[in-house]
This record gives sequence, structure tokens and C-alpha cells, in this order.
Amino acid sequence: MIPVPHALTRRLLFLLPTLLWGAFCSAWSQEPSLPSDTATRTEDTASVVPPPSTIPAPFPGPQREDGTYGSLPLRHFFFPRPLEVWDRQWLLGVTLTIIPREVAEEELRQAPMLDGRLEFGLPLNFHLRGRLATNVLTTYGSIGLGWNIRIGRRLGLGLDMEAAYWYGFAKFEGFDITAQGALTVPTLSLGFALNEVLLSLQADAQIAVWRRTESNGIDVTQEGNALTAYGLGISVEQPLVGQRHIALGIGMRRARQTYQAWIAFSTFNEFLLYPEFSLHLLF
Repeated sequence: MIPVPHALTRRLLFLLPTLLWGAFCSAWSQEPSLPSDTATRTEDTASVVPPPSTIPAPFPGPQREDGTYGSLPLRHFFFPRPLEVWDRQWLLGVTLTIIPREVAEEELRQAPMLDGRLEFGLPLNFHLRGRLATNVLTTYGSIGLGWNIRIGRRLGLGLDMEAAYWYGFAKFEGFDITAQGALTVPTLSLGFALNEVLLSLQADAQIAVWRRTESNGIDVTQEGNALTAYGLGISVEQPLVGQRHIALGIGMRRARQTYQAWIAFSTFNEFLLYPEFSLHLLF
């Protein structure tokens, strides 16, 4: 793993919750803005604007008193909103997992990864997702199918199931270790839309289908068909500059073992807390 300065970890632990809370408070107090192409109701042109009941409501979109609707960012990834059929979106960013002291020494406790994800809209509110994350020593890839549904004007609900494979290697003088495994990852998402901010709460689990570690070509450990991790996370998506949007995330995961920590070679087999942070740009 690539070590991260301990001071940076402390700053992230303080900064991310502060940003999440600031975004929530700012979005809650902000008046929804009108899109530039919304027709203006006047006495002379009152017939131009149809009755509010016939105006198509952009999801999730709060309705104003004059019958028009506020504008919201359409770009999102974690928010459980159905995509248009064959529509696609992708994001690129970094994730950081903090490994417990019981598992790894201080210099190995931060596990950053470059993270890219892609999503395609399918019929009947389904979508297809793919993910690739790496820090050179560890690489994680997944593909999954999900389904989202709109609930009212501000809420969204989503279910996802992903199949994942990861691979790690460490070669030093007289030391040759490789590890790999397969996971299934079910996820339940609940989203709430504010004026220009999308909040999402995710609950997920990681089930190890199989896992293998080899040292100099000899199998060291083999196991599978076991619940290895579960956790909760919250993400905030909002406009940044122009058409760019940003997604901030923080999560708490309890795990017996996780692919980010394989290089610690820990035999600790109890569920411990793994904080996780993420920062992505949406395209």
C-alpha cells in the first residue's frame, strides 16, 4: 500500500464531516433557483404557463407558489434516481480506508486508492454499473446490476448487487506474496434531495465467495462463503463549477477482513471498525 502521512488522516477526519454538515445547512436554507428557460407568469401572458398540475415536474424538484419548479443538478451517481434508458455517467476520484491498529502497523494504516466508476441506464429503472480501483499493489474491479425508484418528489430508493474480484501482490527481496479473492456486495440506498444537494445513505455488506493467499507459490490461506464486512455510508453530491459536480462520502464499516488490508497479513478474525472517506468528480 502507498503510505499516507498521519497528519493528512487527522485533517480528513476533521474536514469531511465539517464539509458534509456545511453543505447540508447551506442547501436546506437556500431558495430553489429557476431554470433560465422557465416561462414567466404575467397578466398578459398568463395563458403561456399551463396549470401547475400539467407542468412536468423535474425529479425531485420543489414546486414554487407560482406553479413553476426549482432547478436541481441532474448529474449524480450515488443518489438512487432512475436514469434515462442508455444514458451514462461516470466519476473519478480517490478513496481512503483507515485500517485498525490491531490489524496493521502505523505506516500501513492508510490505504488510498484511485477510483473510477461507470453507470448505464437500462429499461424498467434498472442500471448497469462497473468499478475499477487501484493503488498499484491492490486492484479491485466489479460489475453489478441495480434498480432505482422515485418516491414522491424528494426521495429515492435503490437496490444493487455487485460481483467483484480483487488482486494484490508484494514482491521484495526474498519475499513474494500474492492474494486474490471474489466478493458479492449487496447495497441498499436511500436518497433525499435538497434544493441543490443530493444526500444518499447506503447500507452494504461484503460476502467473500473465495479468498486465497500465496507465498512463493505455496498456498497459505484459503477460505470462502463468509460474511466479511458490513457498514453504513453517507454521500453528498452537488454542483462544483460549470457542468462539473462533486461527491463527498464518509462511511463506517465493520469487517473481519477487507481487501484493502490484505498486505498487513493479519490473522485477527474479529469484526473491527474501518472508517472510509471518498472524494469524486462527476462527468
